[in-house]
Amino acid sequence: MFDPTADLKAIFKILQADSTLLTLLGWVSGEKGKYIQPQKYSTQTLANKILFFTFMPFQSTRNDLCTRAVLQVEAHVPNQTTSSVYGAWDILKRVRQLLHQETVNGHEFMWFPGEGQVLSAKDWIGVSNRYRYTLVI
Repeated sequence: MFDPTADLKAIFKILQADSTLLTLLGWVSGEKGKYIQPQKYSTQTLANKILFFTFMPFQSTRNDLCTRAVLQVEAHVPNQTTSSVYGAWDILKRVRQLLHQETVNGHEFMWFPGEGQVLSAKDWIGVSNRYRYTLVI
């Protein structure tokens, strides 16, 4: 059954519990929610590096009883040096290690190609990748 709120909360719990990911995001102490957000907010009011995740439009399948849910994960970092873009990809690499082939709320998340650069705030770099799972309607 599709319960987007429960799925997003479970993903948030997985991501914020990982110390390696939090280190890549620059978290030292305090509120972890400033670094990992279940939807896009202004990068100006949040942390130095940010990870957003949200559902995208679903994909159809050959079977009318099934559809594919798509979760997009974006890492946004300040564009201060040429290594900034590598830092963003390192964040997504860790997310892939955490989510790919993991079962969350009864759904097996599968990474699929299609990652790339996304729009971000001025002087920031944003990169993304996507995960999908099949839902029975």
